[in-house]
Amino acid sequence: MKTLIVLVCLMVSMTTFGNTPKTYRAVHAHSGRDIFYFKVDCYFRGASVEVYNEKEEKIFSGKITQHKALLDFYYEAPGTYKIIITKGESVEKFDFVKVKPALIDDEQQPVLLTQGL
Repeated sequence: MKTLIVLVCLMVSMTTFGNTPKTYRAVHAHSGRDIFYFKVDCYFRGASVEVYNEKEEKIFSGKITQHKALLDFYYEAPGTYKIIITKGESVEKFDFVKVKPALIDDEQQPVLLTQGL
């Protein structure tokens, strides 16, 4: 009798929790001030990263070779930037909002990608 109750409980729990869809995100991102920090799963190593400004102009493109990376927007003008990370059919999109201008405005330097942090 006890085994029957245990089997019924197991079957109920399997049907209840077994069909819940799992959300999976291959890129985990965090942004603050002028930096967009992200971690990628093993699948996304070798992926391409592209950054577009508000005018839909590509201002940066590069390859992800490490697990952790950051994009430095210090010298860019304030505004909203689109970050697109692509590998094969998988595409991850993020928006980055820069609020304050750079304190040093001597010359425009491109977005900097630093990896392996």
